[in-house]
Amino acid sequence: MELSPLVMSSGIPGRVGTSDRVKVPGFTFNAEFVINRKEITNGTYNVQSSDYCLSCNQDEIVTVQLPSANTLSKRTLVVKDNGNAVSYNITILPYGSETIDNAPSYVISKNYDSVQLLSNGDTNWEVVHSRSGPTGPAGPTGPTGITGTTGSTGVTGPTGPTGPGGPSGSTNDFVVLASSGVETNKTPAEAGLLVGLIQQKDYTFSSSSGWTLVPGSGGASITGGELVLTMPASTNSGDTNRALAYRDLTADVDPTECTISMRLASLTNGNLNTLISLLIYSSTEWNEIRSNVYPGGSGSGGYVYAGPSWALRYSFVAGTIAFDGQSWIQITTRGYEVTWNYRKGSVARPISTAWVEAFRGSVATSFAGLSPNWNRVGISLATYDTWAGAVEVHMDDLRITPNNRTTSF
Repeated sequence: MELSPLVMSSGIPGRVGTSDRVKVPGFTFNAEFVINRKEITNGTYNVQSSDYCLSCNQDEIVTVQLPSANTLSKRTLVVKDNGNAVSYNITILPYGSETIDNAPSYVISKNYDSVQLLSNGDTNWEVVHSRSGPTGPAGPTGPTGITGTTGSTGVTGPTGPTGPGGPSGSTNDFVVLASSGVETNKTPAEAGLLVGLIQQKDYTFSSSSGWTLVPGSGGASITGGELVLTMPASTNSGDTNRALAYRDLTADVDPTECTISMRLASLTNGNLNTLISLLIYSSTEWNEIRSNVYPGGSGSGGYVYAGPSWALRYSFVAGTIAFDGQSWIQITTRGYEVTWNYRKGSVARPISTAWVEAFRGSVATSFAGLSPNWNRVGISLATYDTWAGAVEVHMDDLRITPNNRTTSF
């Protein structure tokens, strides 16, 4: 059977208009076509009643806002991405509280995806067709993740059995825990010495931490690993304006039971009225033990000075001290008994048997029965005339050692 050409109600054969009837001999078809393609680029687009296909060529995120489903009853809408949805998503939003397949929105996030929506004539749009574009090539492997944190430490195992007992010590022996291990079978004197070594404090002046520096009429600084005290030329500082460095003694040091030693590193200028002093003294009253050194060529020497009354001076032979970095002075207190030692000719700290005793005796009469109240150690420089030369003295290697009795361990 040969069919006649289609004749539309518009009278144009073979072309369908927006509202045409297709006429075929013996048949009549009612057909309505709304074919309207619109290109969307960026921003928010409000769907119009005449829209059918929205083709998106965006370079930023796009939002498609649908009208109410009941205003476009039974109508379809196609939204199509043209290759940018991965970078710039297309979000389709229903009107107000309406939904798309009961969801508050629909997002196209893959390149070349599309979706066809159908209005149900009420409050919902239905997804009747969706299509994803072809899967792209696999991306490169991502970087390795960071290492996780270390797990917590396991519980401690059970205590092992007790080891065998050690041999019994002899009568009046002492056991002392030294830095090198356990020392046994020590006499009371040896035990006291080891305890002192454990508690001794060395100050190499590598830092000014803990020190108070008082320049007086001159200067006081810690420089290059040494304590430096200075007095300008033609200065009579006396005790009142002496240059001083001091630190408070810690609670584990009894100033009436300790030994303090120091190395005289160098001296520039000075005479018999220039006094360099190693001090144990009180912060609350004028009350101190001085180990004084006065320079003066072959006459260099020193003495112990005790006060508050300064009634006693204990001198030793002149010429025993040099300022070549190899002279040491030491002062020891045992209550009111003071021992003053010196040593020269050694860069290293002298061993206990190498010190030369210059004075040993009681200074009790100088304190007239009063408590010394010592709580500081200091080093000072004072000048007592107007000699023209500027004085600079360097000290180093200060050590404080408690004279522990064996009962105080």
